[in-house]
Amino acid sequence: MRKRLNNESNGEKFILAFDLPREFHSERKRINLELKRINAKMIQFSIWESEKLEELMRIALMIKEFGGSSKILEEKFLF
Repeated sequence: MRKRLNNESNGEKFILAFDLPREFHSERKRINLELKRINAKMIQFSIWESEKLEELMRIALMIKEFGGSSKILEEKFLF
């Protein structure tokens, strides 16, 4: 089943996990500001949760353009 790319929430949450070298201070700061702007919730230092899939995809592309790596996961609790 393919997810619709919009910013409407059906209660689904997504996780952005990324890795950006620590020496990329200004890039990391920009990523964190973008995540805060979309009201994403920090779970751990480089792991954020949001219902806004399209915005997370945009930020994930920014991370890759900065030379980092990123993944977006669908949050699903089994137990």
